[in-house]
Amino acid sequence: MEKIASVRGIEIFYTGEELGQDDGDAFLQIVHLARQQPLGEAVIFSGQKLLNELNWQRSKAGYERLRACINRLTATSIVVKVDNPNGQGDKGYGGSLVRKFDWSRDARRGESQQWQVWLEPEIIALFGHDTYTKIDWRQRLSLAPLAKWLHQFYYTHRVPIGYRVDTLRALCGSRMTVLAKYRSKLKEAMEELVSIGFLKSWEINSSTDVVTVVRAPRPPALPRPDAN
Repeated sequence: MEKIASVRGIEIFYTGEELGQDDGDAFLQIVHLARQQPLGEAVIFSGQKLLNELNWQRSKAGYERLRACINRLTATSIVVKVDNPNGQGDKGYGGSLVRKFDWSRDARRGESQQWQVWLEPEIIALFGHDTYTKIDWRQRLSLAPLAKWLHQFYYTHRVPIGYRVDTLRALCGSRMTVLAKYRSKLKEAMEELVSIGFLKSWEINSSTDVVTVVRAPRPPALPRPDAN
C-alpha cells in the first residue's frame, strides 16, 4: 500500500493500478447516477448513456475505454484517514471505489451494453449534500488532464490559498521529474482555467515559486443533462 500525497490533515493510502482523469470522470458520473436509487443498490445504466454523458466516442473503442476504467476502479484498495479539527483523534475509511460490476449485450440486436455497478455505501455517503463540493461538469469535460485536476482541486477552495509548484506537482501525481517542465505545463493549464471562466487570474511568485489563483465569480449552477 502506497501513501499518496495529500493536503495537511488527511492521509491517503492506495493499492492498485494508477488512476487517471478518465477514471475520475467515469467514477463521478456513476456516483451522480447513484443518487437516483437507495444507498447500496446497483447503479443501472446503458453504456451508450454513460458515453454520451462523458462525451466519449460511442464505438467499440469507447466501450472498451469505459470497461477499462470500471475494471481499474474495482481493483483498488484505498484508506483515507482524516484528523479531527479539534485535535481529538481521527477517523477514516478503507475499501474499494467500486465493489463489483456486470454487463450484458444482445449481440443479435446490436443493443448497447447494459451495466450494473455496485458502489460501497460508505463511498456514496461521502457525496452527501453537506460533504462534497459540486463541480461544473461541462467545464470539467472540456479540459485537458492537468487543467481538469486543478479545476476539481480549486473547486473545493472558496478562497484559494497559495501552494508551491512542487507541492501541486506532488498532489496531482505528476511523473514529470524536471520541475521546470511541470511549471510550463502548469502555466498552460492555468490559462485553460482562465479561458473557460473558472479563474479570474493566477500567478507564480518568481522568488518563492508559490502559485496563487483568484476564482472568478461563480455563475448560477447549470443542471446536469439528466437532472430532471
